[in-house]
Amino acid sequence: MKIDRNRLAWFLKNIRIDHPEELSDEILIDKLANYMEVNPDFVDMQGVSHPGRFSYHTVGYGVFSLLGERYRMGRIEIFDSKSDSGY
Repeated sequence: MKIDRNRLAWFLKNIRIDHPEELSDEILIDKLANYMEVNPDFVDMQGVSHPGRFSYHTVGYGVFSLLGERYRMGRIEIFDSKSDSGY
């Protein structure tokens, strides 16, 4: 997940212009959360926040019930950019 930092800077600059008085943390959090909810492309879910040697992806995830018991299962694949094996 990666945040669009240019849009974040734009948002903070405009919120300070729109509210010249000092903003409390609660008001800033509320305004930022509303902005992110209305503009979901603000967060790139496929982007890489800290590129490095390893990356991972959640391939499968499931919740099922067996005789009243609840279980969760999933698979995470870890990839190595310096290895040719694929994983």
